[in-house]
Amino acid sequence: ENNYYNNANYNTDGKSLDLGVDLIAKSGISYSGNIRFTDNDAVYKPYGNEKMYISASIGSRLPLNFYMNASAGLEKTKYDAYQLMWLTTREDDLKFISINLKNERIYFKNFYPQINFTIRDNDSNVESYKTSSNSASLYFVKDF
Repeated sequence: ENNYYNNANYNTDGKSLDLGVDLIAKSGISYSGNIRFTDNDAVYKPYGNEKMYISASIGSRLPLNFYMNASAGLEKTKYDAYQLMWLTTREDDLKFISINLKNERIYFKNFYPQINFTIRDNDSNVESYKTSSNSASLYFVKDF
């Protein structure tokens, strides 16, 4: 259940089913896959939606104590009702690729660096929701 205090029309009551698998091979390479189905019923029906999310990732140690994780995924969203302002029932297809690189042996005062690269592309049958957002981020992660 999600409640938005400043806009009750967005409040949802949702159900989801999430199935995931993780495998670490003898070589130290990790594989994972995830599939999730979600049904969100909103107070204002056009804000409700059904989503299917699929992702896969692979992680591996690299030379010089670096670790890389690469992920790819797809999220398909279909909204529950016809929206008069768009003259259609909105449907989105979000595709993403993400690469994370870190080295837990390089420290800056108990923090280690992590670099993330992400490419996201949302295709929609509603023109204003067609978006692309690419990012590169540098994080310093606190080790405990």
